[in-house]
Amino acid sequence: MMNARQLNSTLVLVKLNGMDFYADPGTALAPYGLLPWPETQVMGLRVDKNGASWVRTTLPAASDSRIERSARLNRER
Repeated sequence: MMNARQLNSTLVLVKLNGMDFYADPGTALAPYGLLPWPETQVMGLRVDKNGASWVRTTLPAASDSRIERSARLNRER
């Protein structure tokens, strides 16, 4: 059931090179083009000059949300 009272986040639909993706500019340290986990694959209300419609946010591939970090450490004496 779509309930307007549950709309508690603000997202931005970005159009770039003919592709659409959602962004949450209010999320600190979020990688470009990825939404926070609670905002992925959820229903939202898209409002534009022609009215409003219900849409579902995208679900990225698991490989897109993984960050690998590596380091070479030397022990000083």
